[in-house]
Amino acid sequence: MKTIKNQIKSIALIMAILILCQSCKAYYKDSVSLEQAVKSHKSAKVETTTKQTFKFQAISFENDQYYGIKKVKGEIVKMAISQSNLSKVRLENKTMSTILTIALPLGILAVGLAIIASTLDYSLGTGNLDFTY
Repeated sequence: MKTIKNQIKSIALIMAILILCQSCKAYYKDSVSLEQAVKSHKSAKVETTTKQTFKFQAISFENDQYYGIKKVKGEIVKMAISQSNLSKVRLENKTMSTILTIALPLGILAVGLAIIASTLDYSLGTGNLDFTY
């Protein structure tokens, strides 16, 4: 029974690490025009006037029409974008995305290790509990 519990704990730890290390994308707060999004060749988050949000790998301009490019089930799909229905176009902030992808899991891991270390100190009797009233 103990081996099953240890295996479940190990699997849970591995799954937690994998979830924490997944990449995330951060976007700039300021909205840009579609022309700037085409020139930047970055991922973009587009919000419509009806509050729908679309995330694209890039935005292109072909035949006097803007297209959002995204990958769906391994295939590249182009979705037509109408300028009249847009409220925001935000570009990906690659620097912040990288920092968050690395710093957030490391910060959570450090806090977890600090909690474990402090618990071990008190359970082994090396911690100083000074209750003075």
